[in-house]
Parts: sequence; structure tokens; C-alpha cells
Amino acid sequence: MREEEFLTIIASQAAHADALTARLDAQAAQMQSQRVEMEAMADENMALRWKVEELERRLGLNSTNSSKPPSSDGLKKPPRVRSLREALGNNPDGQKDYKGETMKQVAHPQSVVDHRPGSCCGCGTALEQDVSTGTTIRQVFDPPDPQPLIVTEHDAHQCRCARSLSG
Repeated sequence: MREEEFLTIIASQAAHADALTARLDAQAAQMQSQRVEMEAMADENMALRWKVEELERRLGLNSTNSSKPPSSDGLKKPPRVRSLREALGNNPDGQKDYKGETMKQVAHPQSVVDHRPGSCCGCGTALEQDVSTGTTIRQVFDPPDPQPLIVTEHDAHQCRCARSLSG
């Protein structure tokens, strides 16, 4: 091989090496710009994550866990917590095997008290004592010191005058 051929091969290899070096420099610059862009995206990502967390926190606020007024809850009010205590398994109806009794109304109470309105609830005019459109009866059982039980019946009359009934 001659020296001239050898020099041309070396020159072409040098040119190829220069092209590779330029290409590497361009790729290094591109990588640097991508690294800067990635850092900016990471910063933006952190800011957006913080913003999402803050918005989720605000979304979870209501009148029970913040200083917001109850009117700001809108239609989606949080359910009320009945009790934080655990149930003991007791029957709320009383003791087992005990059948309680309700005192029944008696047919002939010791005294009857009539409660009649003084005026018509429709128009306000004075009423006669014999006008009654209905009666609600309640009996009160008062235990005296010695037995028997004293029963007082209270009759609440609903009354209207003839003018209110027709109109």
C-alpha cells in the first residue's frame, strides 16, 4: 500500500470521526435540553399534585369538620353519627321474659273533667256548651297512698259554630 492511499484512508477516517464527534455533541446537547425539560415537568407535576391534594382536602370539608356554616353543605349533607359506642347486645325493650302491661281505660272513672273551648276555632265567635263536633278522651291514673287507683278522665271537645261548619 502506498503512502498516498494510506493518507486518504486516514483522512476519510478522521472526517468520519469528526462527523461522529459532531453527532455525539448534538446528542449531548439534546439530552441536556431534555433533562432541563424533564426537571421543569417534574416541578410542574409536584405543583399539580399539591394542587389536587389541596382541592381534595377542600372538597372533603363540610360543616362538621371545618368552620363552614351548615348552609354551605347544600343537598349532600353528611350522615349523622348516632353513637360511637359499641352496642352491648342488650334488648332496648326491657328485661327478657317480662311482659309489661299498659293500663287500659276504665269504663267508669271516679271523675270526669270536660275541657270545652270558649270560642269557635274557625271564626272566633262564642260557642254554646252543647255544640261539639268531636271528643278526645284521655284518662290519668293517680296512685294514692292507700289503694285503689284514682282515675280521672279528661274529655277535650272540638267545637265549631254553625257558620264555620257551613262555610
